[in-house]
Amino acid sequence: MRIAIDLDGTLADIHTVFLEELEKQEDIVHSFEDLENYYFDEAPFSLKKFHRLARENWKNREIPLTDKEIPTHLEQLSQSHRVDIVTARDDVDRKILRNWLNRKNVKFQDLVVDKEKTHLNYDVLIDDSPSYIGDGMKILLYDRPYNKEVETGENSRRVEDFSEAREHIERKLV
Repeated sequence: MRIAIDLDGTLADIHTVFLEELEKQEDIVHSFEDLENYYFDEAPFSLKKFHRLARENWKNREIPLTDKEIPTHLEQLSQSHRVDIVTARDDVDRKILRNWLNRKNVKFQDLVVDKEKTHLNYDVLIDDSPSYIGDGMKILLYDRPYNKEVETGENSRRVEDFSEAREHIERKLV
């Protein structure tokens, strides 16, 4: 099986780092759970600000994994599946992203930068963005506060963590 895994918000906990920077720079305090919408429609900051700070954070901060067990699960998946990291993050040097993945011991075959992930030739996409649901590709929606209200569809399932994602893939539930 060919598996695509998103970077920001799925592997990399960019949102927590963003909120820390937002508090430092503008004294705006928000918890991760306050992020109720993927596009931050009701947040006191813009999506543009998020992308600007995220880009800076990739260059200047150490970003944690969203789940410390990710390396273990991806190592297991990589033994019998092709695992690629697919990101829309085209504003950060790929070397920075690759170095981060290597430092975090994330096992993958290729790093693909593409804003439209669903047209790529993958069997399943693990992503925190609900925008890919219904585009034809099988989606494992990585559960985050900002996508809680989203209904999954025929080709999608919500997963709490990478253990559950791996289970769905290994049991061919997607």
